[in-house]
Amino acid sequence: MEKSKKLILHIGFPKTGSTAIQSALAKVEEDLSKNGVTYAGFPEEAKKNKITSGNGVELVQLATVARRPASFDEEKFIKSFVDRYFKNNNTAIISSELLGNLNKMQIQELKKFFDSKDLHVIPVGCVRNIYDHTYSLYMQSVKRHGDKRAFSEFHEGFFSPQIRAINEWGSVFDNLKLISYDAVKENLFFEFLALLEVDGLVESINYEAHRKKINRSLTIDETFILTYLNKLHDGVFSQRISDSLLYRHPEKQYSFPVDPSALVDMIKKYTELLNDINFKYQLGGDLKILDLMKLPSYDISREVTSISQDVLDVFEVLVQLCLDQRQEIVRLKSLKVKPKVKSD
Repeated sequence: MEKSKKLILHIGFPKTGSTAIQSALAKVEEDLSKNGVTYAGFPEEAKKNKITSGNGVELVQLATVARRPASFDEEKFIKSFVDRYFKNNNTAIISSELLGNLNKMQIQELKKFFDSKDLHVIPVGCVRNIYDHTYSLYMQSVKRHGDKRAFSEFHEGFFSPQIRAINEWGSVFDNLKLISYDAVKENLFFEFLALLEVDGLVESINYEAHRKKINRSLTIDETFILTYLNKLHDGVFSQRISDSLLYRHPEKQYSFPVDPSALVDMIKKYTELLNDINFKYQLGGDLKILDLMKLPSYDISREVTSISQDVLDVFEVLVQLCLDQRQEIVRLKSLKVKPKVKSD
């Protein structure tokens, strides 16, 4: 017997357009609902192109018992799940990058939960060429976590989390769908909507009015200077600096430097795995180590040799942060409140 309700579960592998998809879904939620699709429970910041964890955080908490916050009410979540995420529709979307971190046992527990609700679940993930993805994760580590390392150090001992996630989810769900981020980058959102298989949905969504680049990668110069600054202040300001850069210059073009030794290592490590994934998920070879057709957009081992506008932009943000902090100290002093200064 065919199940009456369908859940599209977007496993947002990091740096594969998850934030852009979540923001787009939030902006067109009313259009989706008119077509029988619900995207509910998302943070309102998503409509403002802010980076969020999507609307699937509590679903992840259901699967990760040991790391649940004290505020999580399991009984209430389970009881209200269908009403909360489907409302009056038969199709719902849940999306979160955190789903990609689950292990096989946790995914099996989620499947049991979905089966108990009699849901037809279609897991969806976007995958990205290995070199681009690894370098993007490196830049993410620099801008969000204060990483001080060069790419060659970051890559050493690294294994692609998207491949791990594909293997974990694919071992539990035999209907896992994969979208090649690199093949459909400019139309990623519409490729995602097409998987819902709702007649007329793609044509009825006016997303172009809302289209905006979100959480772009850093340029080579931005990465270089942020890494340098992370060494100076131990990464304390890395997220604030990078957030300011991205929100001020969201459309800035970037390229990746190709590290030959890292590339050779990736070819040895991933070629057989990618062949299996391309075949199993019918990607037609779209998932690659490195797209040779895109070589003009890469910088072959380019090093920063002079101060560019990107570097000046970083310093502009840094100076502004210092000024803001100074103004806050002056304000607190006027209120006779002792400013709190972190020792780390």
